[in-house]
Amino acid sequence: MILVMFLDPKNGMAFNHRRQTRDSAVIDRLRQLFPGKCFWGTLKTEALFDGQEGVTFRADTDFLKKAGKGEIAVAEFASSEALLDVDASIERLIIYRWDKVYPADLICTYPLAPKGWNLTAQQVFAGTSHDTITEEVYTR
Repeated sequence: MILVMFLDPKNGMAFNHRRQTRDSAVIDRLRQLFPGKCFWGTLKTEALFDGQEGVTFRADTDFLKKAGKGEIAVAEFASSEALLDVDASIERLIIYRWDKVYPADLICTYPLAPKGWNLTAQQVFAGTSHDTITEEVYTR
């Protein structure tokens, strides 16, 4: 699977079971990168893709284990432990970083370096609600 996460500069993911922020430019970017691909995530994450033409989204509480090879798992609210459980299945990792630190009580502590991940591409673009969003692509 290709794992996608949204993090703030301090690796914050969520606060009080809610996403920190959203930006439609990131969803547009994912649609451009993966046309016709299947996206997986939670019911909350599915709302980000509502009304997006040509997007297949499968919501499941166990989406990290069900996403197959080449499919995209959007891990908006996944714990680091859940990510470690499926580490061997992750083909590529894409992190979208917001340009602002938000309150967070869910922090991503998934270890990139010890798991052999290397930053292979980085792109900065303007969002619809953020001046700067950084896309980081990691491969092993």
